[in-house]
Amino acid sequence: MAPETGPSASSCSLSPSLRFASFFASPSSAAWIRRLGGRRWRILHRAIYISACCGVVHYYWLVKSAVIRPLFYAALVGMLLAWRVGEWLLRRRRTALANAVPQRAPINASR
Repeated sequence: MAPETGPSASSCSLSPSLRFASFFASPSSAAWIRRLGGRRWRILHRAIYISACCGVVHYYWLVKSAVIRPLFYAALVGMLLAWRVGEWLLRRRRTALANAVPQRAPINASR
């Protein structure tokens, strides 16, 4: 029986992930930010959150019996994502408080 010459299952799943991850590594310079534009650059960099979750799920599917390491990585990614959400909420609150105009009483108010 001849050995299989086609790509293995692991190389098929690695290749799209590697290509997807390379998009996050390449546009981190100022020139790429100008080329992509601020909005598209932000969308690209926000996609890393989806990529991280998909990586954890892929690792969990890959490991058949000892799922302790994938669960550890899932907890780590979860903590990092929670930290990012917490920072976003704090920044949003600070911006809202800074933009709030205090209500002042009129100077010649009747007493």
